[in-house]
Amino acid sequence: MPATAQYLVTGYGWRTAYVVLGAGSIVLSLLACSLLRERKAAGRVQGAVRGQLVDGVPFPEALRSYRLWAIWAVFVLASSATLSLGPHLPAMFADRGFSPEQAARSASMVGIGLLIGRILTGVLIDRIHAPLVACVFFGGGALGIFLLRSAHDYQALLLATTLIGLTIGAEGDLISYLVRSYFGLRSFGALFGIAFSGYGFGAVLGPIGLGAWFDRHGSYDAPLLALPGMLLLAAALTLSLGRYRRAGELPAVAPAAASA
Repeated sequence: MPATAQYLVTGYGWRTAYVVLGAGSIVLSLLACSLLRERKAAGRVQGAVRGQLVDGVPFPEALRSYRLWAIWAVFVLASSATLSLGPHLPAMFADRGFSPEQAARSASMVGIGLLIGRILTGVLIDRIHAPLVACVFFGGGALGIFLLRSAHDYQALLLATTLIGLTIGAEGDLISYLVRSYFGLRSFGALFGIAFSGYGFGAVLGPIGLGAWFDRHGSYDAPLLALPGMLLLAAALTLSLGRYRRAGELPAVAPAAASA
C-alpha cells in the first residue's frame, strides 16, 4: 500500500491519491462486511451454552493482579517502540539519501512482516509457551531497530523494517492470547480492553515522542538506542508472567451470574 500511495502521489498528485485510496477503502470494507455472516445457533445449543460454567478470574481479583498490569506495561513498551517508527520511516530513509520510492518500499516491508508475524505467532503460541514466543519476536524487533540505526546498506535496512513488522504482527496476536491464558473468560472483555488500552497508549505516545525528540535535537540516534531496550524490557516482563492459569483455580461462575 505505501508503494501504491507513492505511485499515485508521484503520477497524479496527492489529492487524487487521497480520493483513490479512500474509495478503495470503502469498496474493500463493504466487500468484507458482505462476506461476514453471523452464525445463528439452534435454540437447544444456546440453552446448553447458557447452562455451562464460565471459568476465569473475577474482575476485582484481576485488577489486583500483578499479571494484568505487567501485560499492560508490556504492550505500552512494545507498541511505543515499534509503532513510533511508522510515521518517521520515510524521513529516516530520506536523511540517508534514499528516494521516496525506496522509502515507500521500506514501509511496504513493514506490512509484509506484520502479515507474516500475525500468522507465525498464531501457529507458534499453539505449540510453545506464549511468553517465550513473545521474547523471540521482541528480540527480533530490537535487532531490527538496531539495524535501522547502524546499517547503511539498503537491503540491510529492508531486513530491519521487516523484523520490526514481524514484531508488530506478533503484538496484535499476543494481547488477547495472554489475557485469555492468564485470566480465563469470566471477565475477558473488560480485561482485554484494559490490556489493549496499553497497546493504544503506546501507539499514540511513541510517534509523538519520537517526533518531538527529532524536532528538539535534529536526530533519531538517541531514540533508536533506547527503543531496543524498551523491547527487551517488555520481553523480561513477559517472562515474569510465569505459567498459565489452570482452569478451575478460581471458582467458575454461570454466565447469568457473571453478568449480574
